[in-house]
Amino acid sequence: MNAGNTGCASCEAGEAGAGGTCAACEGETYTSGSGNTACSPCGDGSIVNTDKMTCTPCEAGKYEGVGAQASTCAACPADYSSGDGSTACAPCGDGF
Repeated sequence: MNAGNTGCASCEAGEAGAGGTCAACEGETYTSGSGNTACSPCGDGSIVNTDKMTCTPCEAGKYEGVGAQASTCAACPADYSSGDGSTACAPCGDGF
């Protein structure tokens, strides 16, 4: 409900809720539009932007981190590579 109790207001992008109470999305979740009752995780190989409204795929040469690094795109180690939106790096073949 809005401040003047003159009507109901929907949760904004980056928030979710019900019953007139909205809260910012937490952790690695987001909402892209208004009126959401729950936040959603990004797809594999993508991370949540700081605005909690969009996800960004990891660029080539990086991958979606795991554990404590799940909110970042980590660089592939030497002699490994990845394409856009990767969850892992693959070793370079012979001759590379």
